[in-house]
Amino acid sequence: MFGREVRDAGEIWREVALNVSFRSTPPVLALVDAVFANPLAASGVVAPGETLTHLSDRAGHAGRVELWPLAPSVDPDPPEPWSVPADNLRAHGAAQRLAEALAEWIAGQTDGSAPLESRGRKLRPGDVLVLVRRRNAFARALLRALKARGVPLYAITNFAADTFAEVVARFEFFALFDGIVVSGTERLVKPGPAIFQRLGERYGLDLRHCLFVDDVLANVEGARAVGMTAHHFTSAERLRAELVMHGLLPAGAAA
Repeated sequence: MFGREVRDAGEIWREVALNVSFRSTPPVLALVDAVFANPLAASGVVAPGETLTHLSDRAGHAGRVELWPLAPSVDPDPPEPWSVPADNLRAHGAAQRLAEALAEWIAGQTDGSAPLESRGRKLRPGDVLVLVRRRNAFARALLRALKARGVPLYAITNFAADTFAEVVARFEFFALFDGIVVSGTERLVKPGPAIFQRLGERYGLDLRHCLFVDDVLANVEGARAVGMTAHHFTSAERLRAELVMHGLLPAGAAA
């Protein structure tokens, strides 16, 4: 329909196949193509008679696909008769455990004991940046865990300027941040380098020595482009294993 309207207006319309991925490596795309080779999966996604084939812009890059079993849900123990608790009862799910472990590491690394050799000084809270894809239970738990440990918090969000005020009123965790850069106000967006630089300039953060954790590869690469150290988050276990391997998290820490 759009092509016909463009041609009727005397303009040029070209059909472009959107089959090149700038994010995934060939092994990941091969699995996607294999899944949609099944007619049951292809229905509604692939046109009849066509075959879904992805090309990777990252040809030659390593990659691996792991298929994990579904995590079963565990029935909770029957509740005991209610009584006034003597201790603060918190959630202890996977998101909470990961948040506590990551917050404990950040607090421990920024207490003045960890050296930042490239700068000849100690690591500071402003050198650490954690970005998440969605404001889910883990993000909220991590914010509160960090705040409870006295770690300064900053945020970069791609919200539009006209909706951000409404969002702040709806989600109380925004009050936990010491500073926020809103893309709609700045007219900059992630993963472009300018929005990271704006955060550093506004709050006096040295981006060359910030730790960036994100599950979106494009954002990770954007952070690296401005000199930040970045970790591509794919699972809590892998993040924990890497932190343990580098001596940044105790071997027995929960993930």
